[in-house]
Amino acid sequence: MDQERAILSILYDMALTIGGETRVDALLSKVLQRFLYHTGFPVGLALTVIPDAGRRRRGYIHTVIGDHRLEEQQARRLELPRRLVRSEGIELIDDAGCLAVFGAERDYRHCLRLSFDGGNMVILLLSPHAPSAKFPLTQIFL
Repeated sequence: MDQERAILSILYDMALTIGGETRVDALLSKVLQRFLYHTGFPVGLALTVIPDAGRRRRGYIHTVIGDHRLEEQQARRLELPRRLVRSEGIELIDDAGCLAVFGAERDYRHCLRLSFDGGNMVILLLSPHAPSAKFPLTQIFL
């Protein structure tokens, strides 16, 4: 019961955050901040996915929170491993090689990938350490 109540409060907070902003840049920043707060991940970024026929896809970085080196890559297009920009749902990724593409301040090994808008947008939450959330992160935000 306590876990259900906590999950509902997280979802309520996210709904208020999403409903309270009309500008895309401000919305992405606020949503990322709330995801970081609720999940304990230190870094978040929002990408637009540009489909490609090959094994890699391009991503356009809209917003970055928590890593100054990644912030420098904002508004740039990057080639990304397909696993990071899949169109289906949520995945907890444990793969330092996959995340090395960002060349960030820290060596990230863990990532929570949340795809939405038919896979055209992706939120990536990054961490050098395994998440220690009390809740099943891949289930909460379905």
